[in-house]
Amino acid sequence: MLEHQLDLEELRKELSEVRKNGYSISMESLIPGIVAVGCPIFGCDNKIIATISIVGILGVLDLSSNSKIIHT
Repeated sequence: MLEHQLDLEELRKELSEVRKNGYSISMESLIPGIVAVGCPIFGCDNKIIATISIVGILGVLDLSSNSKIIHT
């Protein structure tokens, strides 16, 4: 069984980055070779109504700063 330790301070920093960027990136955090990007979808009242994520293989899914997946 895979066990993932949660560091509260690290989580707070990560959530701050997600708020600033508008999306989150997961680089092999649970499964080696697997990466993902996720972002919220807001309703007309500016509350989150859904999320969307894309999961791919490291080196195939481009999550770089100039990625068309993230910045379109």
